[in-house]
Amino acid sequence: MIAPAQASPRKLGAIRAMGVEVETVAGDCLAAELTAKELARAQGRVFISPYNDPEVVAGQGTIGIELNEQVPGLDAVFVAVGGGGMISGIGGVLKHLNPKIEVVGCWPENSRVMYECLRAGKIMAFPESDTLSDATTGGLEPGSLTFESCAR
Repeated sequence: MIAPAQASPRKLGAIRAMGVEVETVAGDCLAAELTAKELARAQGRVFISPYNDPEVVAGQGTIGIELNEQVPGLDAVFVAVGGGGMISGIGGVLKHLNPKIEVVGCWPENSRVMYECLRAGKIMAFPESDTLSDATTGGLEPGSLTFESCAR
């Protein structure tokens, strides 16, 4: 597994404790993802993005199904946003089930890349700084499918 060096040491320790070999790379989540994608290509392995994959987004949509089952008639949901996979899945399912529901994206103040990309109407780089919410940091891969779904 490839992870950003800035990832929580506690999180990395827990992953290693499960027997996973973890290699860290300098930079944010996007840097780790692009490194992992290149290594997979070079080694003839399959790469699955943690956010930029339709099946991953669909899997994250099951959270929306669970929310709808547990709280029928939900008016609004607040979802943490990094690369946009989770909010794409949850928001897509909930909007399908209830078009009037409000889906609100929540970004760490120090890492609001998707927010700024949506404001600009395009995927772009945006400066970040450290945040406790390390899983929601990092830029968007060019051509990310989640950009369009987040815009909706």
